[in-house]
Amino acid sequence: MKIFVLIIACLTSISATARQGYNIAGKVAGINPPTTLYLYSFDNGRHLLDSTVAHNGQFNFKGKVLHPLSVSIQIKKPRKSLSFFLENDNYEVLMQLYPKKDSIQGGSEMRIQQAYDAETASLDAEMLDLSRKYEKLPKEERIAEGEALDKLTEQKMAINYQYIRKYPSSLAVLHIMRPYFEVFNFNQLAELKALFSPDLVYSDVYTNLLALYEKKKTGFLVGGQAPDFSLPNPQGKAISLSFLKGKYTVIDFWASWCTPCRAAN
Repeated sequence: MKIFVLIIACLTSISATARQGYNIAGKVAGINPPTTLYLYSFDNGRHLLDSTVAHNGQFNFKGKVLHPLSVSIQIKKPRKSLSFFLENDNYEVLMQLYPKKDSIQGGSEMRIQQAYDAETASLDAEMLDLSRKYEKLPKEERIAEGEALDKLTEQKMAINYQYIRKYPSSLAVLHIMRPYFEVFNFNQLAELKALFSPDLVYSDVYTNLLALYEKKKTGFLVGGQAPDFSLPNPQGKAISLSFLKGKYTVIDFWASWCTPCRAAN
């Protein structure tokens, strides 16, 4: 009986916490006059969720969300913003004027994002440093740096997929992968679609993934007939693909910006 009562009490406590919604207790360092702050949501468009006035730099937002949201607290004068993922939880926020770093505590999505940022920080710094060196070199001397960048990119992508597999329903992880959607091919998008949970359907980032998957699915030609095209051979003579019909043909597509391609050719 005691165990049953304890379980009921725990469930009641969890339910009460969920009903309470979110509470954002914040401070804007270095601002004393009354200042208006705005809380915007950026999922499925930009929407104003709430506004409040900070007194002596102190402010508070309270409310309730149906699911995690990508949001931003914004100040218009002086111009300042802080982006984070909002859930029904308690948050402590410190906003500081540039160049000091803001801080935020609270929410499972933010804990996932912060863990990812910490794990990839040194890798990002190394990639940034190498990218700067790469850009300063003449194109014909970029091969070694380009190959090194490719290896670092592969390492970071491996970490990304570890997070997807560990947190398939995470809005934060979905946003981490968002920049890759447009450049991924059909097979890569199909893998993402299979890995991410359909529970994310509330997010326009997820529906954009599905839309790109369907779009690239229609242009996926593996196993189908190749479209005809014509290009000059090394002697300048135009050769069409249809001219080679019935013959085994190897076609090597590459671009001048592709480091491994430059090395091979």
